[in-house]
Amino acid sequence: MNGGEGGVPDVRGPAERPRAPSAPCAAPARPCAGDPWLSHSGDTLRMAVTHPGAESASVSFTDLFRNPRGVAARVATAGRLRLTLQDAPDLVLTTASVAEIAEKNLTTASRLFLALLKQKDGAKSLQAALPEVFPWTRHLDARETRAFTLELLESLSDAAELSTGDGVRRAVVSWRAIARGKAERLAGGERPVGAADRPAGGGSTGTDRPG
Repeated sequence: MNGGEGGVPDVRGPAERPRAPSAPCAAPARPCAGDPWLSHSGDTLRMAVTHPGAESASVSFTDLFRNPRGVAARVATAGRLRLTLQDAPDLVLTTASVAEIAEKNLTTASRLFLALLKQKDGAKSLQAALPEVFPWTRHLDARETRAFTLELLESLSDAAELSTGDGVRRAVVSWRAIARGKAERLAGGERPVGAADRPAGGGSTGTDRPG
């Protein structure tokens, strides 16, 4: 028998002896039973790859591992949260409802732009507004601007309707490279395309764009 207080033997049975408090479920090898790793208040959490600087509020994977309930609560409050990883691209945690709203907003915007494109002078209005969003388009000629506008709107439509969002990035990157090349040629003193058609003496045909 084990000795009790003051050397008096402890004659209590195992069922009567006080039990040590159980350790809380913290930093488990996997979630404790009932812990919602990817759900909170009935709203599923989603993950998506993001690029640096996309989100301001962030947590580490260790934070998610140790306190999934707390992270889920933060996502439910903030709408989205950046999950930083050491050896992989960062992810964005968001709720299903927030993701669905973003998808609907993109669909509405893309359909609105496509409808505007079909209206009288709609294409001209979009092309005129393009430099406000992409200042480098001033280096594109009229034909190139029309082509970029159409490709951009089609890519936005595909992103909304088919969830193929990389087309927008590819369109912007490729046309920006074209604009950069033209700007560098002008800065280097090379003649722009069409310069050979100018009349002798530096006169203008009336069709040249301003330099």
